[in-house]
Amino acid sequence: MVTSWHDMPTGSRTATLEALRRYELPDRALPLCPERLPFEGMPADLMERVVERAVSTPERRGRLTDAVREVLGTAGSNGGPHVVIESHIDLTYLDDDLAGGLVAAGFEPDDFALMEPPQYVRHFTQQFVCTTRDRAAAVHEILATANATAIRLIDEHPVASGYVETEVYRSEYSSRYQAMELPLAALDQFPAEQLRFTMRAVPRSAAEAAITGMPLQARRAADIHAKIPGRFPERSWHTAADLIQERRAMRPGAEQALVDRLVDAGFYEIVSQAGNFLFSAHFADMTEANQAFHALDAFATRAGGLTGLVREGCSGLWRKPSVSHGETILAEVPPLLSSSWETIRIRDLASSGA
Repeated sequence: MVTSWHDMPTGSRTATLEALRRYELPDRALPLCPERLPFEGMPADLMERVVERAVSTPERRGRLTDAVREVLGTAGSNGGPHVVIESHIDLTYLDDDLAGGLVAAGFEPDDFALMEPPQYVRHFTQQFVCTTRDRAAAVHEILATANATAIRLIDEHPVASGYVETEVYRSEYSSRYQAMELPLAALDQFPAEQLRFTMRAVPRSAAEAAITGMPLQARRAADIHAKIPGRFPERSWHTAADLIQERRAMRPGAEQALVDRLVDAGFYEIVSQAGNFLFSAHFADMTEANQAFHALDAFATRAGGLTGLVREGCSGLWRKPSVSHGETILAEVPPLLSSSWETIRIRDLASSGA
């Protein structure tokens, strides 16, 4: 098994780079991705760094990493209980220099076909799946260094705005379900009472914070993402936007009713390039996030409708600051949910923020 790029013979390294240049993302995995050649135009030295990371760090996951392993015929670590440690970046703008810098720092393109808030047009992820404590500790250090680099690159960029979020969660908070049709009558079991929250926008400036009483650095405790499969066709000539609109219009009645209930509970819709509708919500309190996860998990296990559900604990959130008319404005992030805002507010006001 290949464990280091530098240990490979020169001929093998050259052949690997040539194969990666030609590598095309599989339609079955990413039917809504318009950029099919992820290594096209990438400098050779940057490709070598991607390959080295893929072969030397089996915990690493991502589109580029998966492509390298497919070309080399290797695999990452898998099986058993694990911890996922990851960082995500949402950006309003991307150029080659910023993209190259983020990939050099270990982040990989992970765009969505539909994003929220809508000004964010590009998404990067750096993800690790760890099965031992010592590897998790090492990965935390790797990610902390990468985050610092990403924050510097985004902060110094003259155009791009965005935010960096770091998340950690155990495998017990990530559920997968067999795809099965949701009976309309099963929606009577939807846990509406356990998902009764109030949504509040996260302020972007000190002035907004003063008006709303919400801390400027309001703590995000956790995210929940509920997955409904899109079942999009491969190799369609339609744009992703057209396909999404068509799929929404053709939703079965029970599925649309489930979507309506999730939205009523404070979830919003994004669409992955893998062709899944993801309904996401962000929580100010971890206990409430866990209760919501368990309620939805029990519903999906009994009734169906979802193919995946994950609760991700937020361990860090940085928002790019900019100055407008003498006031510091932070990059926008989605709103937070809670059923006990007074308690949350008092606690957060006494904390140092995210």
